[in-house]
Amino acid sequence: AGGFACGLVFSGCTEAADCGAGVRSTVGVLETEVDVLIIGGGPAGMAAAIEASNAGVRALVLERGPQVGGAVTWAGTKSLMLFSGSELQASAGIFDSPEQLLLEWPDITGGNPADPWVDYFARSNVPEVYDWLTALGVVFRGAFFDPSAGRTARIHPVDDETGLTLINALAAVIPQGTVQLQAEATELIHDGNRIAGARWSDLATGQEYRTKAAATVLATGGFLRDLERVRAIRPDLQEIPLQYASFPGADGNGLDLLLDAGASTKNIEAIGLYAHGIAEPSGNGEVLALPFAASSMWLNAEGRRFVDETSTNSFVTGELLSQQTGGTAWIFADSYVDTLGEFGSEQRGELYAVSDLVQSGLVYQASEVGALALPTGVPEPSLLIATEAFNAFATGESGDEFRSIAEMADPLTAAPFYAFPLRVGVAKAFGGIETDLAGRVLGTDGEVLSGVFACGELAGMAGGSLVGEYGFTGSLSAVVLSGRVAGRAAAETALTP
Repeated sequence: AGGFACGLVFSGCTEAADCGAGVRSTVGVLETEVDVLIIGGGPAGMAAAIEASNAGVRALVLERGPQVGGAVTWAGTKSLMLFSGSELQASAGIFDSPEQLLLEWPDITGGNPADPWVDYFARSNVPEVYDWLTALGVVFRGAFFDPSAGRTARIHPVDDETGLTLINALAAVIPQGTVQLQAEATELIHDGNRIAGARWSDLATGQEYRTKAAATVLATGGFLRDLERVRAIRPDLQEIPLQYASFPGADGNGLDLLLDAGASTKNIEAIGLYAHGIAEPSGNGEVLALPFAASSMWLNAEGRRFVDETSTNSFVTGELLSQQTGGTAWIFADSYVDTLGEFGSEQRGELYAVSDLVQSGLVYQASEVGALALPTGVPEPSLLIATEAFNAFATGESGDEFRSIAEMADPLTAAPFYAFPLRVGVAKAFGGIETDLAGRVLGTDGEVLSGVFACGELAGMAGGSLVGEYGFTGSLSAVVLSGRVAGRAAAETALTP
């Protein structure tokens, strides 16, 4: 079990007879039963499975994909977590604490530090996530500052060259046979006023199952691959060109299952937007992150700068981009970008040189900065004035309205010059299914829906109420935390007569 927990649970027997312990078939549908059924095999679902198994109950994880890991496997080697008061911070002389995080929380997210989930996350992220993962063998590479995580250096990257370190650490302690891959949940089972499991399909064989459970945990991720739903929830994005910056499996299937069951949502409009790239040239809808975005000059359609360009990882910056005319802006850079070689996603096989982007027609090239005005539509006088001011700051000749560190700005001085069309990337759902502090799903009447729990991005990372207007970097720590909470509570439900 040192790699992916991929042991199959059922034999696939289709005879209308006893198919083994706890399995029987009726009219081609196999009837099975477990204590805790977990839908979704990302970090939240895996954490829930570990807690349920540690409590001594029979757990089954249904993972729709061919491997566990969810969005973490898609993100590659960039697993970032937020911790407030870790040993790593202390050893580096960084003062942080739950109280400090709560103090900064309104400025970071607009969230309410008195909210039960916010307070619990602040006080539990170190003992429940950092210490727990460290005990499982996960190593973190120090702590660094990120504008989307407050004024304190509290972002902890997982020491990971493969993108699988975190997932393998979780998978290693999940009992063999707990995970069923390529298993898609299609319907929740209702038993009176409670949820009692789910119907699901084995995508590899076509076999249908109906699995009853004393407790069901949904950890199916977000909904941001459904841009129609995104625009319905956020009408202000209706006319904005949007690119995918989320896990391809984030289609909202778990959200639909719970909404059909009468679940309520909390802060569903808190959608994290990124501003750090252009449309991927193949036209597949993905965002292509530009490694030089933070050091370059950004201008909106009117030829005005509107943000500190170094804050490319901030969800506030993404929101600001969405508010510009047409929801777009231009990144202007010079020949410096030619020295960077190819960039993009090695994982998805999307690597480009700047010349490739120019050839695709997405990016414009010119021998003079002013010549980029016509193809971009940016007024030439505004473009030239902005460039002169940006260069003066970058070379230390003047201050700047947005930036504070001149060394992080690359002046536009050497031809050729380029204009890249910056696009809004739809990244993370920071609102979602509303739960109480035990991860129990709440109904539209505010009462608990019996037998069902939600965690991870499906629940806005945790509880649905963790943030206010903006998301935050390092939310993976909240995903793992809410998974542990839901798994423990589901096991307790299963063990209660």
